Amino acid sequence: MAAAANMDARLDEFDGAEADRERFYACRDYSKGIVAFKTTLPAKLEGRVDAAKFAEVIEHINSLIEQAETYTFPMFLMNLCNCLAGWTLDLCLSNPYAAYFKQITAYTAVANKEVFQPNKLRMIDPLHRGLRVIEFVEADVDSALLMI
Repeated sequence: MAAAANMDARLDEFDGAEADRERFYACRDYSKGIVAFKTTLPAKLEGRVDAAKFAEVIEHINSLIEQAETYTFPMFLMNLCNCLAGWTLDLCLSNPYAAYFKQITAYTAVANKEVFQPNKLRMIDPLHRGLRVIEFVEADVDSALLMI
């Protein structure tokens, strides 16, 4: 519990330090019927990020989200047993849905390091924005090193 509060405090500090920086957004794509983001490069990012690399990053995030939302028989069985056990299985077993979210967070850090940091941008983990948008913030070299 203390770790979550510490992370929230770090996020608040970090957002406050970048309050005056310009922000760019990749919006949700509602045409697919599932959680997905538009792969087109926002107009404000043209010339700053390669459109193909941007699309590749967003497509990878979309594929991880799609995999997380795909219902399989083992996931159905785990959810059924979890429900019957009063959700106590979550204390003992890792949730496959949460495992995909960890992969998204790890991939966000890799994409920041390889694609966005060299262009003085930082992609905010989409989970921090409730999967509503993918946010990009102008970052100087020092703040780009502070990956969240």
